[in-house]
Amino acid sequence: MTKQDNPVFWNYVTVNNIKYFWDMVHNAFFKWDRGVSSEIELKCTKNRRLYKNPILYCQLYLYGDDIVFLPFYAKSILIYSLDTAEETYIDIPEEIILETSDKLSLFGSGEIINDDIILAGASAPFVVKLNLEKRKIVSYKRIQSRIDGAFYFRKIKYSNGMLYAPEPLGNKVYIFDCEGLNIVDTLELPYINKGIADLVIHADKIWFIPRYDEAIVKWEIETDIFVKIDNWPKDFKFGKDDKREMDFPIIVDDKIYLFPVDASDVICINTNTDEISVEYLLNTVLNNVSKANVNMLPKVIFAQCEDRIIKILRGYDNRIISYNLLTSEISILENNFDDREIDYCEKSRMKDLFINEVVESDEITLNSYIKYLK
Repeated sequence: MTKQDNPVFWNYVTVNNIKYFWDMVHNAFFKWDRGVSSEIELKCTKNRRLYKNPILYCQLYLYGDDIVFLPFYAKSILIYSLDTAEETYIDIPEEIILETSDKLSLFGSGEIINDDIILAGASAPFVVKLNLEKRKIVSYKRIQSRIDGAFYFRKIKYSNGMLYAPEPLGNKVYIFDCEGLNIVDTLELPYINKGIADLVIHADKIWFIPRYDEAIVKWEIETDIFVKIDNWPKDFKFGKDDKREMDFPIIVDDKIYLFPVDASDVICINTNTDEISVEYLLNTVLNNVSKANVNMLPKVIFAQCEDRIIKILRGYDNRIISYNLLTSEISILENNFDDREIDYCEKSRMKDLFINEVVESDEITLNSYIKYLK
């Protein structure tokens, strides 16, 4: 791949130190193995026309030695065996296909629970249960009546036998039982009206992340108390456009990291105190863009944590930023996951940014800055 054709992907899975991802630029399945990126040709991609075909798949999920492909515009769920390279295509029921939109992905996200994966419809008002052992859809349920052009569910999360699916353009959260996919409760969140980007479940509490410029809402499940969190740091700013502000929450050591789409900075929520702080060191690298690219969105395409290392796909150039939470070391990667690549000019610009904007902050130490420049 050339630098201009850097891959764009929503997530990756790792098996035996090999990373697998669906590249939404090339509309193809790739693996990254010992410094080499190579395409794994599938039946569904053999005759594709580069950049012309609708995006087939997006997110990947790992089930044993199988990879499950979440459909974007594809009409079937794909299960790929890493052991045998066998491809299993499971057709999506016609009732669901007929109600999908050609402007939104078919499904928003999924959750693997034991031998099942539950998929939440983005452009059709359904949830679907697929048994991964039997390789078949065992049930699906309509959640709402069809609304033309509606955006139903972007995220679904599991906890203690229940599934939580928030509205991306409203303030309701649907709670399902995993067995029958029945709605057992519906929350109407206070303090959020425009939409919910995502949610984080931790220690009998759920944090709901606003899609736009509204408060974060914490729900204490046992007491049924909603807490408004809007103590934004003085340096943090919402975007000017009516777009997603923050997304891709990652929780590590009682801290929730949130990454900007249109907002100004990466922020961190202390789950014990509800304090919000800006991640200054990481923002120095993330926001190190030329004036020509400073307004390009999204700022972050995805963020994912593995072995206490956060990988961030930077939006304006599709470069991966690697952030080690133990050492505070940051690397900017070129088209891959392994090789560090920070050229002198870029490092110099980041040094100036760091000195001008960050070095007086209590949020980071001089030691972590020295480690970063090495």
